[in-house]
Amino acid sequence: MARKLRDAQPASTESGAVRVLAALMHAPLGLHSARRVAVAAGTSPTTASRRLRELVAVGVVEQTRQRVVRGTARDEDVYRLDPTAPSWKELAPRVRRVRLPQRSEEPANRVPRRFYHLFWNSDPTALTVQGNGAYIARRMLTSNDPAAIQWSLRNIPAADLEFASTGRGIDPRLTSVVKNWNATR
Repeated sequence: MARKLRDAQPASTESGAVRVLAALMHAPLGLHSARRVAVAAGTSPTTASRRLRELVAVGVVEQTRQRVVRGTARDEDVYRLDPTAPSWKELAPRVRRVRLPQRSEEPANRVPRRFYHLFWNSDPTALTVQGNGAYIARRMLTSNDPAAIQWSLRNIPAADLEFASTGRGIDPRLTSVVKNWNATR
């Protein structure tokens, strides 16, 4: 696979497969759908889905089905980088040099509509990140939805995330992700 990546024509400054790997490297909880990988990698959805199929076949990327609740429960593909894959050691230095497109999103002050279902016993329109950050973080972190967790990491203050991640029922691996994320802020 490394040879195939070396010989590939660059899409812009790097090949599509290397950009897809870089996007997955920055998403430790994985990304749902080839379209989300494409947005994160700065490639077209067609390129991302082709490269994902190749990378899954080689074993550098894991593709799993996961139950996700967004309004209704459904199973979705989640793509994650497998850093234990034999070819990753050779690819890692090249992938780390990739500069992905930066999102210019302003931090949100309110819970996005797509996460309202997580706040089934409260009014999500009344919640603010500044006033209810720990409560919002706790609901997002216990959801097992990578999109909700990523939103939390990007938008909720570090102190609220830290407090929510140490509560009962939070996966210790997720607590580690929160601590590492806060350390890089």
